[in-house]
Amino acid sequence: MKNDEKDDRFLDIGVSKSIGDAESQVENVDVLINNDCCMAVLTDGITENSYCKTASEIASKSFKNIFERQENFENINFFLNKMFNIANHNILSVLAEKGKSTAACAIINRGKLYYGLVGESKISVYRNNSLIQISVGHTISAYVKKEFKKGNISRKKTLSMLDENTLYNYLGVDGFKNVELLEVPVELKSGDIVVIMSNGVFNTISCIEIEKYLGQLSNCATKSRRIIGAIDSFDYLEKGNSSIILIKYNGRQVS
Repeated sequence: MKNDEKDDRFLDIGVSKSIGDAESQVENVDVLINNDCCMAVLTDGITENSYCKTASEIASKSFKNIFERQENFENINFFLNKMFNIANHNILSVLAEKGKSTAACAIINRGKLYYGLVGESKISVYRNNSLIQISVGHTISAYVKKEFKKGNISRKKTLSMLDENTLYNYLGVDGFKNVELLEVPVELKSGDIVVIMSNGVFNTISCIEIEKYLGQLSNCATKSRRIIGAIDSFDYLEKGNSSIILIKYNGRQVS
């Protein structure tokens, strides 16, 4: 298990991850601050093979390099979409279509939360003792729920596919263009915790248990360690990688 803590005057940040029982670590987590913006990114190779591990690493480095060079954060959704497309291009340039990765990227700017997502990692906000999921994701089950609400899929077909967690969108494919974005950013309140987690977290322990750790009187570094520690000690067959990023917003500007 690995963890990291970053101290900022107005943010409390905790990052932790574990390889689990897997042979390799295909998840990458980073939190960076540039001027008034804080960016958190989690990339995850869709399988444990070396190509997907490399794809995840390329995606992570792409996000970091672009963010660190950015000077203007006025149009954040445009910026998020740009980062995802460049990351996809960079993966294809190195691996063709051999390696694929998911990515979840959250940006906090002037008290507002924006995100871009491709794949199945989850982005949530912990507020008033409740963990509220704000991302949807790109699994078949998420897709059929969305199409059912639009009236495009029957109730019977929707019910038959609710447990289908196969991904239909990820980085590392030619013609990539579908990034999940928030049309309206979330107005953060003092004490809110932004939570980004891989499927190794939410597929292993329940939302209620995650809420229990988030509600403890400790900093985010300790909370993240305890959550990943609980997963490592869980009697669960063939645990994969698990990663979590916690960012507590304290009600003021980042810088």
